[in-house]
Amino acid sequence: MQPGCDEIEFLISKYVDGEATSEERVLVDDHIAGCDSCAYKFTSFMEMAALFSEAPNRLPDPIVRSNVFSDIHRLKEAERRREELPAAGYLAPIFAQSSQVPPRKPSIASRMWSFASPFAVMGTAVAALLVIMTLATPPVTNPVPVPSVSEDNSIMPGGIATQALGSMRNGGIPSPVVTRLVYSSPSSESATVRSTATFVGDRVLDLAEPTAVMEGGDPRKLSSWHLVRDPAYGYSVSYPPNWWTHVVGSTRYFFPWGPGGTRYAPYWIELRVEGNPQGYTAETANAAMFGGACKVESGSRGGGKCLRRSFTDETSVYDELYAFDSAHIYILRAKVPLDSSLADLETRWSEAQGVFARMSGSMALAAYGSEGPSGYGPVLFLNGSDLWSVNSDRSGARPLTRGYVVRQFALSPDLRHVAFAATNDFSKPMVEANYLYIVDSESDGPVTPRLLVSDLTIYDIAWYSDRELLAIGRSREGLFGVYVLAVASDKAVSIDTMPLLLTELSSEMRGARGLAVSPDRQLITFLAPLGEQKGTDIYALRPDGSDLRKIVAHNDPLPPELGVEDALTHENQAVKSYTWLDGRLENGKYYGDLLFTCGTYSSPTLYRGGFLYSAAGAPRGTMLNPFRLAVGDADKVQIVHVAYSSRGKVALTGFYNLRDGRAEVLAGLWTADVVNGNLLNLQAQPIPATPNGIADLQWSPDGEALIYREVLPRRESSMVSRYEGDLYFKMVRLDPESGEQTILYDATTR
Repeated sequence: MQPGCDEIEFLISKYVDGEATSEERVLVDDHIAGCDSCAYKFTSFMEMAALFSEAPNRLPDPIVRSNVFSDIHRLKEAERRREELPAAGYLAPIFAQSSQVPPRKPSIASRMWSFASPFAVMGTAVAALLVIMTLATPPVTNPVPVPSVSEDNSIMPGGIATQALGSMRNGGIPSPVVTRLVYSSPSSESATVRSTATFVGDRVLDLAEPTAVMEGGDPRKLSSWHLVRDPAYGYSVSYPPNWWTHVVGSTRYFFPWGPGGTRYAPYWIELRVEGNPQGYTAETANAAMFGGACKVESGSRGGGKCLRRSFTDETSVYDELYAFDSAHIYILRAKVPLDSSLADLETRWSEAQGVFARMSGSMALAAYGSEGPSGYGPVLFLNGSDLWSVNSDRSGARPLTRGYVVRQFALSPDLRHVAFAATNDFSKPMVEANYLYIVDSESDGPVTPRLLVSDLTIYDIAWYSDRELLAIGRSREGLFGVYVLAVASDKAVSIDTMPLLLTELSSEMRGARGLAVSPDRQLITFLAPLGEQKGTDIYALRPDGSDLRKIVAHNDPLPPELGVEDALTHENQAVKSYTWLDGRLENGKYYGDLLFTCGTYSSPTLYRGGFLYSAAGAPRGTMLNPFRLAVGDADKVQIVHVAYSSRGKVALTGFYNLRDGRAEVLAGLWTADVVNGNLLNLQAQPIPATPNGIADLQWSPDGEALIYREVLPRRESSMVSRYEGDLYFKMVRLDPESGEQTILYDATTR
């Protein structure tokens, strides 16, 4: 504990109770600006003060009063006995290497005793943990590959006769055009932040230098390529560095980074998945679909046969490969426009062939019949303080960690690994993570996490690609900022480099969270600052650490006018959460679209909800009129969770604060289609019975079903929109079309 913390703890209690003098308030403000431990205490006390200040005053029941002070005496006595035990010494973070399960974590209430005042003890149940957003993404078992490729040679023939081109030779892959140094040292210029939001016009984001930040690596070597596995259909495929991929419905697109963006790309690759109700094979499909005009090619390594065809229409030249399994037809297509200002047709066709041949050789299909009801497993979730996974067909529930206090986690794009930030300090509920691990998400047996970093205090993590991790953290030297870690792509998983600082963040961005990457990987975004009465904004920077700027300001959205007493002003609101819908460089401009919630800036970790907005349309006001929700007191409903599906659907939850004597009450769960910044086909979905709540809302891997944590509160003060380490919960899968609910995991029966 830092010098002065004992005295400050007493002053914090006076501060919250309104009994501190002006000099004492200044002392507290100055101290918590540099002391994370006391800042957390201050925030916790303020949250509880806000909670109780909104509740009506009632005379205490004598029995309740007696029970409360009896519990206080019991907890203090337990703490005294615990302190008399011999010290166990420092435990290194290696619990997962033992076959024994470590002792159960002390309760949140007992861990808060080290700093709780009598007032705080009354409200220990409402000490809020940050919600950890999970991505449900599935591994593929026993893939059946199609044609393989060596490091420098492809199995696919390059010479394809077409009406426009005749016979051509297979060309090489173009080298990247370096527009600036990747991961350059942070400079004073890169730390400069624009004072206003930079969304201008309709979905256009103003960037200082709207050109692609290119990656390193040799695109002629498959070892430099990225691997992506599709969570909905189970296939995997590699694509070159300086390319990016996104999914629309059942089609995945691969685009090169370049001056023309997607609109003027010289060529691109598409991978479309269709149903196979007739059970076609290459031979039967060739006859039924193409009149025997396609070439049948044998796959390697035991893969099934494929069809190959090329053709030309009035706009483009195409090369296609068809692969089949019992449920689906997979069409890999190279598309080369006939006209382009970037290069002549023959050059672009040759380059596209080089990419297409290597991609077709790397593609592997999922095992026959292994698909589950919601895509390819697992759903990741916290169970206590450890990370668990379960398949969306209710099978395979297992722990990925044992004995770790997991704070954040993220699944890699290739679905092979889970990165998680953890601590081994069980003594405090909000102790920061100082260890970064990576664990194999596909192993059927016990797994041992590999330690990557142990000298960085980590606040949030996200995958930039299958080989690079991003983190918001603080080094031992006190450098607070956004870091990148290069992780080897091999199965063994080893660290290639130490964390590299992309951009140092100023003290004004304290508490930065919500780290995310735009769909085209050309922007890294986060929320900052987070704190009591802070106007939280959305910031962005480029992958090389440059051009740090505010892209959505907290005072941009027009606050809804729902009533004189309830109306927000521009300055007393804050961005609460956000999710990317679209983002890509297009011919010198950046087109982005975000959904975000914005609400009151008081007690941000307690009042997590707000009103729903679109970043591109923020000045037009809220995206959702709350009276469309068709619930009682609609103007008092706060949107808390927002989940977006690649199929263009959004799901959201609404909560009331302090309703019916409870700290938080679920108002509803809704789904809608997102079309041009508007919510269409808004539909109410079944919700858990009161007083249960919903946390960790997400779409299933195939984008068809919803998955959420049904939280079963123990107390009226429980925050049921979040998971606070309580073991009373269920993981639920909901089919929005039928309303059918499936329990994936029930912690109440374990």
